[in-house]
Amino acid sequence: MEPGFLKEIPFTNAKIIYQNYVAVWCSDLVILSLSELAVSIAFILFVKLELYHIC
Repeated sequence: MEPGFLKEIPFTNAKIIYQNYVAVWCSDLVILSLSELAVSIAFILFVKLELYHIC
């Protein structure tokens, strides 16, 4: 093994860790926005049903 190869390993590991971190962060973001969307849809439906019952 050459010294150059040893220098590559930490960099590759850092790249993999970074990509995993970004992937987790993005999926968290997607889950958050999906749940917010679900909450707002549920809220809108609830309000519409309540108004429908009042009328």
